[in-house]
Amino acid sequence: MAASIEQKVDFLLKKLGYTATKTGIAEDSSLSGTLKAPFAEAIASPLVVPNTSIWQESESIPATPPATDSSVVEGYRTANAFQMTADSTVSGDRTFLARAAAGNNSSALLGDWVDTQFGSDYIINVYKGDPNAGGVKLSASGSGSNDTWFFDYSAGVLNFNGDSVPSGVTESNIYLVGYRYVGAKGVSQASVTNHLTALQSDINLITEKIISIDERCDVVDGLPTLILALEDNTPTTAATSDPIFTDDIADGSTTTFTVTLDTERGVYSLDDVPQPTVQVPRGDIVVFDVSGLPIPSHFRIYDGDTELSVGVQYAAGSVTLSTASIPVNTSRLNYRNSLTAGLGWLIEVVN
Repeated sequence: MAASIEQKVDFLLKKLGYTATKTGIAEDSSLSGTLKAPFAEAIASPLVVPNTSIWQESESIPATPPATDSSVVEGYRTANAFQMTADSTVSGDRTFLARAAAGNNSSALLGDWVDTQFGSDYIINVYKGDPNAGGVKLSASGSGSNDTWFFDYSAGVLNFNGDSVPSGVTESNIYLVGYRYVGAKGVSQASVTNHLTALQSDINLITEKIISIDERCDVVDGLPTLILALEDNTPTTAATSDPIFTDDIADGSTTTFTVTLDTERGVYSLDDVPQPTVQVPRGDIVVFDVSGLPIPSHFRIYDGDTELSVGVQYAAGSVTLSTASIPVNTSRLNYRNSLTAGLGWLIEVVN
């Protein structure tokens, strides 16, 4: 007596759903013996994937089927549809194979058809007759006569799995419109080496940045905390815990700072003060004279990681910040270089 449907389904559920081998009888079986739920099976049985099944360049498959062939994807479009070969081991023209030579069951079987996980437009289309010469498209759900079909993308096998084969099908008039993966397969040692080399390069870059940050912190740590007093532009030394701010009147006044580059410390200086905090009452205006910088246009004002788009005007040789025009909930900005981080510092807008 053949295995029951319950036992077959139980095997598949345990194998595919739980990657375990089947030792017990299906829970819903009427057979006598030890019933085991899928989660109760203890012997692992994962599917083995040979390296010949690994698509090494699958990331290069475009989301939309390409109009022309490449070294990764080969297309069989309406103008050059793929002619299938009837399986000589199955009667009644129920199964067709993607053979390298149409009509030759001894030629290579062409699998690796790109499926819809890479894009919905990769769905295979089946035709009765050459679609470039009036062939008729066959619906996977059938024509109403229970003449459905199923296509195995991995193997390149078409099976008419309904009660009947569509009317008019012959051993030589089934065609496919679809796409095959033709790129490299397997795990390439060169690929692994390239990834490791790139990773090591990234690690070296991160290490260099950390060393650079440490050196900069050592320099900055030796400086007093400096806050530029607006209007008279005089630097005021202040303890970190008790900063001094001399201009607390929001009267719309304008203060101009001359911006230079401190090449020794690698930071911007305002009126010869390296990397100070600028405090400004909301409503006042600050002008940064950047005409003396190597590339003035790189001096920008940022709100977090985003360049400020309101309340700032960029002109030839100057940057003007109008604090009355920036959002009321914005209290901390940065003056910085648009390409090189760490050159600038804080702008505190005080209410």
